[in-house]
Amino acid sequence: KQWYQRRVRAQWEEWCDDLMKNQKRSPSISGCLCLFCFPGFLLQSIILATFCPISANHPLKCLPCCYGDWHHGLDKWQRKVNKVLNPLDMHAKLKTFKPHGRAPQSLNKATRVAGKDENYEMGMLIIALNATESQKLMGEPWDNGVNDGCTSGIGRFM
Repeated sequence: KQWYQRRVRAQWEEWCDDLMKNQKRSPSISGCLCLFCFPGFLLQSIILATFCPISANHPLKCLPCCYGDWHHGLDKWQRKVNKVLNPLDMHAKLKTFKPHGRAPQSLNKATRVAGKDENYEMGMLIIALNATESQKLMGEPWDNGVNDGCTSGIGRFM
């Protein structure tokens, strides 16, 4: 039993490390502001919001103003985790809720949403632990009020 517990802990730690490595790909707010606001300000913002899929998996996804490689990494991570969990009748899904009031209650929810308005997007990892719940979770979308149909949302995974 101890061997199994060590194996499970090692697997979980590997997944957490992979997720933290992917988090480093997330663009900075300054990179996004430069892309959308400087040097063309309003005109540049309108053109990019209309024609630039900053969340898509495209050749320029590694730029500091794009989310494409981050979303692609999240998708890859979730597939890796579910490759192990699905044969055990379990399933994991990264979901985003907006407004955050629609999110399920979690241990640190009050701390995470303190001082945030209804535009705050709350992401969380949900894990189903049996076949019935797994099937239900598989059928649910990641998007719970987030995707507004703009090109900036194309390619979003969470």
